[in-house]
Amino acid sequence: MDRVHGQVTRALFAGALDSLGPSWCMVSPGQYVPEPEPWSAPISATRSLSIAAAHRSSRWPLLLAGAAVVLYVAVFFVLRMRLYDGLYIGLWDQGFIQQALYNTLHGRPLEISISHEGYTHLFAEHFFLFALALLPFYALAPHPATLFLLEAVATGGGGLALYLVARRRLGNDWLALALAVAYLLHPTLQWANLGLVWYGFHLENFFPPLFLLAVAAADAGRPRVAGALFVLSLSVAEVFAIPVALYGLARAARRPEDRRLGLTVLLAAVLSESPLPFSRSQYVEPRWLYYV
Repeated sequence: MDRVHGQVTRALFAGALDSLGPSWCMVSPGQYVPEPEPWSAPISATRSLSIAAAHRSSRWPLLLAGAAVVLYVAVFFVLRMRLYDGLYIGLWDQGFIQQALYNTLHGRPLEISISHEGYTHLFAEHFFLFALALLPFYALAPHPATLFLLEAVATGGGGLALYLVARRRLGNDWLALALAVAYLLHPTLQWANLGLVWYGFHLENFFPPLFLLAVAAADAGRPRVAGALFVLSLSVAEVFAIPVALYGLARAARRPEDRRLGLTVLLAAVLSESPLPFSRSQYVEPRWLYYV
C-alpha cells in the first residue's frame, strides 16, 4: 500500500512540475533539472565575441613590432648603400669578410690578404665560424649589398626577438612593443649597423638576434631549439663566449627546471674557446690576455 502511495505521489509531483512549462525537463524518473534559459545563449555569444576581439587586439603589438622591423631593415639597408656608394664605408671587416667569402667560393677557404698583421686566414682575425652560414647567400649574389641586407635583417630582427622575450616575461604585449621599438631606435645599434667609416660590414651584429632568439626559445620551453641557437650565437665570434657562459650559469642557478639547459650552454661556451690557442697559427700569443 505504501509503495502504491509513493508512486502516486511522485506522479502527481511530476505533473505539477510539467505544468511549469518548458523551463524544466526530466532527466530520469523523479529527477528534474532546469533547461537553459533563453537569455543564456546571447550571453555565451557575447562572451565568445569579446574573447575573439581580445585575441585580435593582442595581435596588434606583434604586427606593429613586425612592421617596425621591416621599416628598420628598409631604412638602414638604403642608408648603408648610400654610404657605400659615397665611399664612406671602411675596408676593415667589410674587406676581409667579403674577401674570405669570395675566396672560399673559388677554392681558397676563408683566405684573406687584408690584414694589418699579415694574417692569411679569417680565423686569425677572429673565430668567425658564422661566416660560413652566410656563404650560400653570398654565392647567390656576390656583392656587398648582399652582406648589407643580411646584416640589416639580423640587426632589425633583434627587435622582434626582444619583443618575444619581453612579452613572455613581462606579460604585457604593449610594454614589450615599447621595448622593441626602443631597441631599434637606440643610437648604438644604428651606429653598429651602419658601420660608418671604419668597419663596414660587421659580423658581430649577428650575435644579439641569435642570442635573444635562444632566450625566447628557452623561455618557451623548447630546450633543443634554444641550445641550437646558443651554439649558433657562439659561432659568431669567440668574444661572445663570456656572456653566453654567464647566462647559462645564471639560468642553471635560478631555475632548477632549466639546470640541464643552463649547464649545457655553459659547457658549450667553454668548449667554443678551445680552438683559440690555435687560431693564430703564425704567432704564439696568450689569447686569454685579450679578455683581460
